[in-house]
Amino acid sequence: MTNDRGFLPKARREELDERLRQRLDRWYANAYEDDNLFLTLARRPGVLDATWGFIRYIYGGGSLIEPELFELVRKKLAYNNRCLHCSAVTSRAALAEERTEGEGAALLAKLFDYERSDLPDRTKAALAFADRLSGEHTGFDEVEYRRLREHFSDDEILDLGMTIGFAIGWQRFNTAMEILPDSWRDGSALPWQPLLDAGAGAAAVAENPVSCPQHSS
Repeated sequence: MTNDRGFLPKARREELDERLRQRLDRWYANAYEDDNLFLTLARRPGVLDATWGFIRYIYGGGSLIEPELFELVRKKLAYNNRCLHCSAVTSRAALAEERTEGEGAALLAKLFDYERSDLPDRTKAALAFADRLSGEHTGFDEVEYRRLREHFSDDEILDLGMTIGFAIGWQRFNTAMEILPDSWRDGSALPWQPLLDAGAGAAAVAENPVSCPQHSS
């Protein structure tokens, strides 16, 4: 399940100690079966431990933000950051039920035109916050804060904002280091290509010019 793409070497599954093997099994069960990111981080177990702790906070019940909402935010950030890895994988722990391919495509379309969609206002406010923090201009004003406070407490904003910041760094690192999922094939359509073809999200592309070497061919 591991590919040799990317700049950084990966740990070998057969060389993991018992603790890391058990953790990888939980990764497969609760996150997804692609292990390229896990095995990259596993070369530095302390880094993996720190990352794992924050993931558990987000998806394991520690955060005040429900995992289903953050999963939508993470997908939107993956588009903004042009992260193929996070665009292609979905956390099992975040979804109450599996979506069909058609349902997933319909949801994606809502994410990229969310202000005019039928998504809940709370979700729209979270997505707007994610867009603001992942853009070139991260300044925040009173109007934006008041919109957030209509739907989130200050503690929830803290959880949401720090989680968004974590995801932005994670995704930009994945993109820079070309950590790609096994499902990716060179020449394949980008996960967000239908939206670009329809003209949706063009402003986000212009405002978030993140380098993505593996997409340039």
